[in-house]
Amino acid sequence: MKNKITITCLFILCSFSLIAQPTEISNSRRNVRKSGDVMTAVTPVASLAAVIVFQDWQGLKQGAFASATSLALTYGLKYVVDKERPDGSNDKSFPSLHTSISFTGATFLYRRYGWEYGVPACIVASYVGWSRTHAKKHDW
Repeated sequence: MKNKITITCLFILCSFSLIAQPTEISNSRRNVRKSGDVMTAVTPVASLAAVIVFQDWQGLKQGAFASATSLALTYGLKYVVDKERPDGSNDKSFPSLHTSISFTGATFLYRRYGWEYGVPACIVASYVGWSRTHAKKHDW
């Protein structure tokens, strides 16, 4: 009986140590993660380009305020929620900063300049969000 308890305790300890270790990801997942990292900059850059092309200085103020608010809320929630990443690398999984940045830019473009700019930006932002879950940095 004592051996069964010892073996069970060892099994449980080993199980927890396996959960805590970072998970290796495949090259394809790593490539998707890199492409998502690069695509994160697309909607903020497009927002800034639209502001400059249309000389929309009021839009520049609104975009800057939206971006600053989004960054502040995202960072604040990361430290309050303390959710572990699926790959086990750290405990700052929720919310996704990459996705937050992308959707802030996409929403700005949609609300300020219409669906012609917003829909493609939302597609890019959706890819960024998907890439973060596919790369095991976030859960759905």
